[in-house]
Amino acid sequence: KHQMLERVDAILALPPSAKVDDVLRGQVLGGKFLGLMLSSLRRHGESARVVEVLQFANKEGYTLNNTHFTIVLSACRDTGMWEAAVALFALLKAKGIQPD
Repeated sequence: KHQMLERVDAILALPPSAKVDDVLRGQVLGGKFLGLMLSSLRRHGESARVVEVLQFANKEGYTLNNTHFTIVLSACRDTGMWEAAVALFALLKAKGIQPD
């Protein structure tokens, strides 16, 4: 958990133009670790970073589940990121995951 919090702090410290890839490359993001990271960023109001972390995890081939998508969709709802939410539903469908 300590490592995850360090990664969240590093993401929060990034300038807006920086990508999360630099912070997350080489990190293990599976399962609960990814869910905790997404939830922590959402609690900090970093919806765009939440979406970016999910996109990074998807690009890197991590297994994504309903919980991950629910957290990210909720973050999109919180800040009115409707276009990102629609794109996430398309990704859900492509992965064969049924939304809650």
